[in-house]
Amino acid sequence: MHSYITENLEDYLAGNLSLPRRAEFEAILEKDPTARELVESFSVGAELFEAIRVDDDELLTPDPSFYARVSQQIEKEDETPFWLVFFQPRMVRQLAFASLMWILMLGSVAVMTDDRSSQTTQLADMVLREQPPDQYYVRLGPNLEQNRDSMLTAMITEREEESTD
Repeated sequence: MHSYITENLEDYLAGNLSLPRRAEFEAILEKDPTARELVESFSVGAELFEAIRVDDDELLTPDPSFYARVSQQIEKEDETPFWLVFFQPRMVRQLAFASLMWILMLGSVAVMTDDRSSQTTQLADMVLREQPPDQYYVRLGPNLEQNRDSMLTAMITEREEESTD
């Protein structure tokens, strides 16, 4: 399309061209049939847009409280949720440290209150210090494997007797 047509097309369709420029524009259109068809199609589109234009007196104006409600809604959406604090790097480190301390504390309480481990330790000390009573049939001698097996047998027997009592 001719550059003069593209530069002045909007003014031509709006009727804002001066008489000499309008005459020059229409002279170019008479010589170039493809430009004329294109301008006609643009003119039809402009008429359609003009048809759907609403007059100022027909425009709906929103209720004055509408703006206040919209601004309140925007402010509400801009507020940061409370749980977002937990995703900040410093808070994540503190939570991880507190969790590890809590697990350590629970583990140490569980180990300290476990009576079974103290009974097993007492039995092992008894077996190592002196010959256990005959009811356990523990034989300690120079063979370490046999000593280990005898002591394990004594410990298992002790547990079985405790569970039946």
